[in-house]
Amino acid sequence: MNWQSMTIRHKLFLGFGLILLVTVLFGALLLSGLFSINTSSRSLYNEKIPALSHTYQLQNHWQQAIFNLRSFSNSKEDKYYILANHHLSQAEKTLSRLQEASDNLQSNKWQHIEKELSGFRKQSAKAYVAAGKVEKSYAQLDSAQIKLQKLSDNYLHLQYNKLKKDVDKKSADYIIKRRVDKINLMNEIVSAAENLKITIGETNYRNDPTLLNDLSGAFDIISNNVQTILPMTTKQYDLDALNEILIQNEICKESLSTLKDNWQIYSQLNNHDFLERGLSLTMEMANKQEDTLKRSAQLNLEHASNATHVWWWSISLALLIGILLAWRISRSLSDPLLELTHLSELQSDGILVSIPESERNDEIGKLTRSMKAHQDQATRMVQALTNIGKSLNDLTQRLKSRSNELNETTTSQASSAEEISASVEEMLSLTENSSTEAGTAASELEKARKDMDTYISQNRQAIDIMQSLISRSSSISELASQTYILSLNASIEAKRGDGTNNGFAAIANAMRELAAKVKEVAGQLNSISEQGQSSSDEAIKNLDNINTIISHNQKIMYNMASTSLQQNTETSHIAAAIQQLNLQTQNTAQMVEFLTSEADHIESHTNELQDILSFYKKDNEEASNLPQINQWEWAELLANDENDQPEEVRVTVLN
Repeated sequence: MNWQSMTIRHKLFLGFGLILLVTVLFGALLLSGLFSINTSSRSLYNEKIPALSHTYQLQNHWQQAIFNLRSFSNSKEDKYYILANHHLSQAEKTLSRLQEASDNLQSNKWQHIEKELSGFRKQSAKAYVAAGKVEKSYAQLDSAQIKLQKLSDNYLHLQYNKLKKDVDKKSADYIIKRRVDKINLMNEIVSAAENLKITIGETNYRNDPTLLNDLSGAFDIISNNVQTILPMTTKQYDLDALNEILIQNEICKESLSTLKDNWQIYSQLNNHDFLERGLSLTMEMANKQEDTLKRSAQLNLEHASNATHVWWWSISLALLIGILLAWRISRSLSDPLLELTHLSELQSDGILVSIPESERNDEIGKLTRSMKAHQDQATRMVQALTNIGKSLNDLTQRLKSRSNELNETTTSQASSAEEISASVEEMLSLTENSSTEAGTAASELEKARKDMDTYISQNRQAIDIMQSLISRSSSISELASQTYILSLNASIEAKRGDGTNNGFAAIANAMRELAAKVKEVAGQLNSISEQGQSSSDEAIKNLDNINTIISHNQKIMYNMASTSLQQNTETSHIAAAIQQLNLQTQNTAQMVEFLTSEADHIESHTNELQDILSFYKKDNEEASNLPQINQWEWAELLANDENDQPEEVRVTVLN
């Protein structure tokens, strides 16, 4: 197997194998040095650096405790002593961790520091108690001094008043002299009390009880002077005041003694040697640990330097081998890749050149054959897409033409639909008017029928009256007949008698004539009544016929109104259908506009496709060798589909 026939993967594996071999050889040396560095670093990280950090923490807590104790000695505030105890507790915990992690050589030193820390804590506790007693002594001393000064001032003022009274009364000289002696002795007591006040204030301000050592003489002066004044005093209140002065003087002496005794313990908080002795041991231990860390770091630097040298040697050899392999691989890959790159640049410029056949079996040969096949296929695809673009362009032109014709048709159809809609709306208005008139006529016929029923009822009542008149006329005729018969009988009887009955005969004749006239009139009335009844019957018959005709016409009018309403409903359906047709026509027009827009969009894409395809140019190949596509095929199919469409479009509206 020669170098040209080897695949790129095998070439790279061979090169990486050589580099890996060199890396493994020098890596073993490098790992040994790194192992030493790791071991030392682990010791530093896990033991020495934490120990130094804990030592610094111990030193810091101890310093904070000293600082807070000094603050307590100056301000006498308990919070500083509490903070000092807290830091001492933290220092003890840190020291305990250091003792657990230390070896036997360092354990003795930590034990010595532990003893110093324990003694420091005990001494600070004693100093805290002594500080409380000192403060209490200061308070007692100050209170006793104030009372002492107040009592002595009051007694002195009282003696001055008494001296004035004695002088005013011109008392005996020995009395005045004794009063003056008391005043002089009390002035010494007042001066001693004033000196005591000044000394206490200065001592408290400077925090230096040694200034109180000179006050023993003042206490003796107060005690001796009071003892001298007592024998010269007879008043009980004066005796009580002098005894109280002695008591306060003793309290001052006891407080001063307590203050001096506790000051020695309390003053340790300001003793530099006491405070710094244990801290200096801790600092010395920290310095030793720093030296140990420095030696370990120096050793790690030496190992790191050796590892660096090994690293650079391995890198140098690996680079040398890599450069040789890269030069050899690049020579076998770069030349054919440059040729293929040149062909790719020509393709990127749109020039479809012919790619020669390659006899190589590696990836370069496969890539060359793949590019040749891809370019041949791209050439065919470009020609095919060119023909398709031309066909699409022609198709979009015809589609736009047909869309314009369809747009004109839909516009005309929409206009006709609007005219039909207007006519149907007018017909709908007429049918509504007809329906309204028919309803009005039916209402009038109903009114006429009701009036006719009234007329028929009135005629029937008239006929009943006429029937009653006929019956009455028959009775009158019968009465007239009977009257006539009676008058005949009266006339016969009058003729039978002598001339005395002539008057009665005349009356009978008159009654006969009247009865004849009444009978005649009754006959005429009866004839007239019969004629009226006959006429009334005929009138009722005619009115019944008229009523029947009116009812028939009313039914016809109601039917006409119902028919008009139904016709109006149907007309409304027709109008709605025409409106729907108009809406569909408008939708069709919108679809035509959308179709035209899409045709324009397709045309723009077709032009863009042609612009893109115009980028490609054939080199040393004939266009006749490429596959052809009939660009008129789709247009002819579109024309056939359009010719199959009917000339007229009929719209049927279903209710």
